Amino acid sequence: MRSGPSSVVMAGNIGRDVRVSSWLGTSLLAGSVPVLDGSFEESDGQEIPERITLTVPVFDGGFSWDPAGDPRHPLADFGQRLNAVIEVRTPRGASWEVPLGWFQIEAWDLSDDESTVDVKALGLLQVVADDKFRGPEQPRVGGTFASEFRRLVSGGIPVSIDADLVDRACPSSFTWDEDRLSALYDLADAWPARIVTSADGTVQVKPPLGLVPVPILTLTNGVRGVLMTAPRSSSRVGRYSAVVARSSTDTPGSMPVEGEFLTTTGPFATSTYGVVRRRAASPMLNSTAAALAMAQTIAENSQRQARVIAVTLPPDPRIQRGDPVTLVWDGVIYRGWVQTVNLPLTVDGSAMKITVGCPL
Repeated sequence: MRSGPSSVVMAGNIGRDVRVSSWLGTSLLAGSVPVLDGSFEESDGQEIPERITLTVPVFDGGFSWDPAGDPRHPLADFGQRLNAVIEVRTPRGASWEVPLGWFQIEAWDLSDDESTVDVKALGLLQVVADDKFRGPEQPRVGGTFASEFRRLVSGGIPVSIDADLVDRACPSSFTWDEDRLSALYDLADAWPARIVTSADGTVQVKPPLGLVPVPILTLTNGVRGVLMTAPRSSSRVGRYSAVVARSSTDTPGSMPVEGEFLTTTGPFATSTYGVVRRRAASPMLNSTAAALAMAQTIAENSQRQARVIAVTLPPDPRIQRGDPVTLVWDGVIYRGWVQTVNLPLTVDGSAMKITVGCPL
């Protein structure tokens, strides 16, 4: 959860404002972009999880916000980055800043009546995605997962690796193709770990979420404007009770390693759910323990999709993807992790929408 006011403050009478600044390198182009409308979104399963969209007036305060023909305009798409912050305030004058993060402008579009500009900006992993390798890339001899991850992150983006992740040698007997971001996800999958971009623009590498959440926020259906939608369908497709992870290598004569994770308890136990197996491979697996850890993470990630609950609630900019939450619905308690977020940036009566994945 992002830093900000307490849940008690958020439940009271508060006001909200969005402040968006535009930067080109270290140069501040605009300290406050006027925002008529907009949203912040983040989603699991997307290579670039975060994005913001803005609607900006063409003229405001005597300044033209139409970027056409000016590569250094605050809304141009020549490397400009936006920093977005939500300010929460109380009637008594207390205020808090909730940073949403940094975003690179990808596109803008002038409305048909030329009165507004629509801007789309993506999270900083887009900078890495744009920077393809010049050719096939091979891990350095003696490199580790941590050193290779730091080396491969481009664009001057800082990297933070969680101390709970155990570093180990990265095999060098394979090559990545041109996709730099895909190489980072390959490292994370085999570690195993997850990649998160923090509000200050740091790419963080964190441990997997696991299967048992420890909630930090409780949302109750019907209380303070919270509404939950019951899942309307279910499918066994994509939910695995067994996963085999196996090393793949280009080195002739080398012996692959393999590890299988079997779910033995709960509703996904193979004794009752049946064996629904997935096979996964990575050239970065160099021990049975590493293969088993990767297999377990894949299985638990799939099982978190067992029940996905959609929640509509008053805007709360603190909530972010990966937050463990408790949902109370007609006296029944569900615990899970936030998977998607859609947050309106302006105070226009729109509600915030999240989805929460809850293992059964």
